[in-house]
Amino acid sequence: LLFPPVRIGNQWYGDGGIRLVSPLGPAVHLGADRLLVISTHYLGGDQPAPSPDSPSPATVMSALYDAVFLDQLDQDELQIQLISRLVSQLPPEKRDGLREIELFVIRPSQNLGSLAFDVKGVLPPTLRYLRDRFGAGQSGSDDFLSTLLFHHTYIERLLEIGEQDGMDQADGLDDFLGLTAAVNA
Repeated sequence: LLFPPVRIGNQWYGDGGIRLVSPLGPAVHLGADRLLVISTHYLGGDQPAPSPDSPSPATVMSALYDAVFLDQLDQDELQIQLISRLVSQLPPEKRDGLREIELFVIRPSQNLGSLAFDVKGVLPPTLRYLRDRFGAGQSGSDDFLSTLLFHHTYIERLLEIGEQDGMDQADGLDDFLGLTAAVNA
């Protein structure tokens, strides 16, 4: 709805995540047994207080965005972890082609939706109009705003957070990628 499809050859392409209800599925079906997953879903505890007002269209859009993009990845992660645990308890001859899959999931250390809400003062006029018109100033609408916000202030902040989160996860990532063993060998 927000980003127009692009024509390549005779076909139109849009965001593939809309129909991809199992975002880790293609890698699993292609035979991956280890997956590095970078999520934008913050799982910390700074949830906004519920609004006493009826949810705005932007708040509803945020819930839909979460359901389409963030919740599917979380569900996939959980299913892969559960299946891998079950498969590890089976002898190889009883696995029927199922295999253990190792996941390394990196999540942001901060709520990226709230960060978008914090920089709303730098929005261009058109985005400010849409924010005000659709109620994106209401708590709970942060994720909707973050999908539209390609302002350099927001992007620079995202890059800083991503770089710091990557550094904070460096040891685990090195182990997952086998870099620690390669350096010590």
